[in-house]
Amino acid sequence: MLLISTYIINFYSVPTFATSEKKKIKGVFPGRRGKLKRIITDSMVLILVFFVSGSIVFSGSDLNYGLTLLAISTGYFTFLFVNYYFLCMSRVKEKIVKIINKILFIVFSIILFFSKMIANGFVKEFFDVDIAKVPYISWSFSILFAIPFFLMASHLGCMILEGATDLFRIRKIKVPSMIHYSIFCLSCVFFTISYISYLGSAGWLFNAVTKKVYSYDTRSSFQCNNKYWTIPELGKDARYLAETSDSYRVIYIRGNKINVEVVKCEKKEGYIRFPIENAKDILKKQAPKGG
Repeated sequence: MLLISTYIINFYSVPTFATSEKKKIKGVFPGRRGKLKRIITDSMVLILVFFVSGSIVFSGSDLNYGLTLLAISTGYFTFLFVNYYFLCMSRVKEKIVKIINKILFIVFSIILFFSKMIANGFVKEFFDVDIAKVPYISWSFSILFAIPFFLMASHLGCMILEGATDLFRIRKIKVPSMIHYSIFCLSCVFFTISYISYLGSAGWLFNAVTKKVYSYDTRSSFQCNNKYWTIPELGKDARYLAETSDSYRVIYIRGNKINVEVVKCEKKEGYIRFPIENAKDILKKQAPKGG
């Protein structure tokens, strides 16, 4: 913010500085000044929008509205970043562009791989089922876990693009610093606010995503002893997932929170159910006995 503020003050207050920058913009991107101005202007506006949406999320006044505004801003930021990328790459040698594209592909592939690995562990612990049985839930969580890493990649990507554009440009005219400052500062703000919002509302996000996708991996009833059942006390939105022929997972919403329990068929008639527990839950139960 300090860099972009200093640049704007210099641009409008120092005549020689403004003239030289305008010449650079005209020389480096001939015929694209309108597009360039739009990227710079929209970057400044988005910084303000990010702060507003972040403030709404952190204040807790309207979480849904704040996250919706943040999501829209994120989408537009992606659009601006892609435009910035193509503008920069248009001034770089083709050989360097291919190298940068390969690096980006490898980085994003690694991010997605580790995100999927983390998501699989989380889903296995929370739902206690084979990952193959919940593909939509698993991939949805993979995307969620990938968000902070993609934020870091986009943030670092701005610095790489700046360096590549200035070091390997086709012409000897340096790309105007205003372009880099606009996107770089926007990337800093985007990274900070989005990452803090992500950490502050991670539980809410996981619940919200599960609510949207769990119905696609489950069914509305389960089978025990050649008869189909539902559990009325868990509500009409309760869904069932088969683990074995006589064992199911019931997923239901209680107090705006996703809950998962084991449903086990009894040999004669009916069923029993009990909550899924991890090591931490078991230790909590054992703690009073030890004391």
